[in-house]
Amino acid sequence: MLTLHGQSIHPGIACGPVYFYQREEPQWQPRASSARLELERFERARAQALDMLDKLARREAAQSCQNKAPAQVFDVHRLMLQDEDFVGAAREFIGGGASAAQAVELAAKQLAGRLEQSPNQYIRQRAEDIWDAARGVIDFLEGGPTDLELPGHPVVLAADRLMPSQLAALSPRPCALVLAGSAEHSHTAVLARAMDIPAVCGVGEGLTPELCGAPAIVDADAGKVYIRPDSATIARVASPWKPRPLKEAAQPCTTRDGVPVVVSANIARSEEAALALEQGADAVGLLRSELLFLGADTCPGEDEQLAVYRQILEVMAGKRVCIRTLDVGGDKPATYLPLPREENPALGLRGGRVSLEYPELLRAQLRAIYRVSAYGQAAILFPMVSALWEARQLLDHAAKARAELHERGIPFDASVPLGLMIETPAAALISAELAPLCDFFSIGTGDLAQYTLAADRQSGSVASYYDPAHPAVLRLIELTCQSAAAAGIPVSLCGELAGDHSLTRQLLGMGIREFSVVPRAVAGLKEKIREISRG
Repeated sequence: MLTLHGQSIHPGIACGPVYFYQREEPQWQPRASSARLELERFERARAQALDMLDKLARREAAQSCQNKAPAQVFDVHRLMLQDEDFVGAAREFIGGGASAAQAVELAAKQLAGRLEQSPNQYIRQRAEDIWDAARGVIDFLEGGPTDLELPGHPVVLAADRLMPSQLAALSPRPCALVLAGSAEHSHTAVLARAMDIPAVCGVGEGLTPELCGAPAIVDADAGKVYIRPDSATIARVASPWKPRPLKEAAQPCTTRDGVPVVVSANIARSEEAALALEQGADAVGLLRSELLFLGADTCPGEDEQLAVYRQILEVMAGKRVCIRTLDVGGDKPATYLPLPREENPALGLRGGRVSLEYPELLRAQLRAIYRVSAYGQAAILFPMVSALWEARQLLDHAAKARAELHERGIPFDASVPLGLMIETPAAALISAELAPLCDFFSIGTGDLAQYTLAADRQSGSVASYYDPAHPAVLRLIELTCQSAAAAGIPVSLCGELAGDHSLTRQLLGMGIREFSVVPRAVAGLKEKIREISRG
């Protein structure tokens, strides 16, 4: 079995054979006609490409009437083909002796090269749109576009990179998408989300044409791809995700011997909140607020954050939403924060440590969360805690944020619960001292496992060492539960381990009374818990 590690573009679990796509790069021939004729060919092909983009935009608008993003992708491409910098450069290259196709590629390379030098990841990934728009023109110059054709059965589409127009034109659609390169903020990612295709990017050089035809499981919730999965992986990853009737999903969840258990969802967007509610989630156990920050060119302000949080609270219709404060660092950088480049970002400035380095940014976020508590149930969760002084400082900033809102006369719920994430061995070992400081614990099993086992969860080379169910990890979870019980505070479990049905009974026995999983896993986990009797 080969395990590829990447970043999730859109959550979900899918199984199927790998279908590897590799675009052949054109071999340009010397110009065979005059500059005037090449210019005419260029303008004709550009007009055809613009017409094609207009049709794609209209089709996506009709198919996604509630989501304007897919159609807007092609509107951006249209603007690029009308941009004077691009058009003028192509005309100049033709005048200098290039063929029309060569000129389009050179103009795209020149314009894309400027964007690729930007320190802003979002701007760098706009270079992909330039290439996509340009290749549409080249296709018409070379005799017309050739659509990517998939087999009639569901496949996992794998590629070094895929252009938005290629993904939009696919019929039938793949059951999952896996890309070697980074595309988290690309327009290909926008379309994958709109099409509800589980997708993972950034898996690297392990994705090769030799894998074509191999059976695969794409766990886009965890950012993992299992090639030729063994029976244990199939049972652990694929089985819990089989579609289940949702008739009873919304009902309260109790074990067979009457123990109430909360099953909540990990989300990042309002669309995921809607899916969580549909699957019967009792709450949002983890709202990853950093995706709001990572997807922006500038730091989102207090009012902008408030609007996003309010939308999610309104979708959840009165159910609790636990918002984790900004969790960025060297492994999840925000371009507008001058964070240092570190050889080992997992052990560097990240999570709550970044918040303490930028206290005004932290307090703006805390004020936004407190303000949204006027519209529903909110909770605040601080990530990556490893020391008592650190926890005290983070909680002190929450008190300062409340005082600032009082001074401004803004209504909010002053009793919003404050929680600490237990995701370092240090936090677990001092959990008895941390528990009296806060209102609840949330155990992040992914980071807790990688720090306990000294195995990077994103590294394929040590994948056999990374085991969230390792006895050492389970003992730290049990210790945390004991500390929480002694202090009389609840403890929830989020991450990969929370969705592992083979451990549900054991975790309940430790005292876990809330499991937070990706939205698609909620109904299945509720079903599993109802079958369990602790006796």
